[in-house]
Amino acid sequence: MQVVVLIGFVLAMAMGASPMLEALLPARPVTALALAAYLAGAMILGQASAWTGLRQVRAAERAPLRAVRRHGWMAAAERFWLIGGFAGVLIYGYARWVMEDLPLGELPLLGKLMLVAPFLVVLLGSWVLAYPFYRASRSRLAALQAGIGMPPLSVQTLRQYISFNVRTHLLFIAVPVSMIIAVQDVLLLYVAPLLPEAAVDYVIVAAMVTFAGLTFTLAPVLVVRIWRTKPLADGPLRHELEALCEGLKLRYRQILVWHSHGALANAGVMGLLAPVRYILLTDTLLQRMPPNQIKAVFAHEAGHIVSHHIFYSALFALTVALWVNVLEGVLLAAAPERVIATELVALGLLAVMWVTGFGWLSRRFERQSDVMAAWAAGREDFGPEANKLRPTGQTDGDQDRITPEGAAVYSHALEMVAQLNGASLRQFNWRHGSIADRIRYVLSLAAGGCTRQPIDRFIRRIKLALWAALLAGIALNALAIAGNAS
Repeated sequence: MQVVVLIGFVLAMAMGASPMLEALLPARPVTALALAAYLAGAMILGQASAWTGLRQVRAAERAPLRAVRRHGWMAAAERFWLIGGFAGVLIYGYARWVMEDLPLGELPLLGKLMLVAPFLVVLLGSWVLAYPFYRASRSRLAALQAGIGMPPLSVQTLRQYISFNVRTHLLFIAVPVSMIIAVQDVLLLYVAPLLPEAAVDYVIVAAMVTFAGLTFTLAPVLVVRIWRTKPLADGPLRHELEALCEGLKLRYRQILVWHSHGALANAGVMGLLAPVRYILLTDTLLQRMPPNQIKAVFAHEAGHIVSHHIFYSALFALTVALWVNVLEGVLLAAAPERVIATELVALGLLAVMWVTGFGWLSRRFERQSDVMAAWAAGREDFGPEANKLRPTGQTDGDQDRITPEGAAVYSHALEMVAQLNGASLRQFNWRHGSIADRIRYVLSLAAGGCTRQPIDRFIRRIKLALWAALLAGIALNALAIAGNAS
């Protein structure tokens, strides 16, 4: 959902920026109809997604695979409508009405927030509609766990559920992005008129790149406060996690407990640089999983950091943007009068690349981290002694072999995470794949006596390909700029 929120803000920024704003349709009665259709479509899809989810919960483990897939497809359709319908609203006059007719385009940040308002209203509505499915799945899980003597599992109220989603999925994106938008607007409205015309573009771009980089680097400091965290208490688990980080050469600022009020069972590592890098463990994970499974789940998240998956995901995003910009320039040169069509083609291509390319890349990265977690869980000690843990690509003979014990520990941990989060093992996830497939993969590696080397080599080839595509994209954009200047 965080990716969906990010795309919503990016759409508002793109549609509200000149010169595309002039090419958008003027505000007419059709704008109100587009807004009404957007809201109605979101309500219908949200209700259908919740209904198929409720049927799946009531069928429990007897739910056929087609029912699981049906719920997944309905949820995907709902998210697609959140973005596609929002783009339609902006094109059919809403963007020009906000930025020109009101006009809010002359005020920093306010105009962009007004632009994204329909998206935010629909997003909040989707969470309200999804609450019955959440409540039913959590209530069923609470009953099952109570039946085997486990402590009571809390079920959030509607207010708590909305609050958690707002903090986790909305503010996580909205706060840093809004800061960037505000600075960009100030630069364009108040600083650009004071600069020499020849230097405006260079100064604005340099300032924005610097500020955006600084914002996203320091964002974890804000996020850990938005998400309501506190340091993990001193004890055996903390000492073992510290030893695991030492073994992986993973430096960090703090190990934190993320208070989700029972809504989420997961672990994570957030922050590109060690001084602002935080290790997160949710309250549910700590309360309901044994230490060896907690460490295995954490080793998976640590794998993303030591393998630099976040960096290469950002590299993919930049590369795609560069290549789409090249294509957009070619189309505009061929048909300069078709600005709207060109922009729509560019946005559509960007969406396709994200849905297909980024999803595929993310699932490959997820598989590499799965293998690292199963490998780490099979070590006799999660600590650094005897050089047992090595970052990705640094292997030595049988030291990198996936053991049946490690694969079993990590597989059980994945099953528990799915159960605690109310997710089906068979449900396909765009970024992660299905948990069932991930479990089968690590178990097959252990059964075959395989090592980490094949997946590590495959990911290294992907990273080299990304660098090559990035350099080619930079070269093509530089040629285009030089051609325009001449």
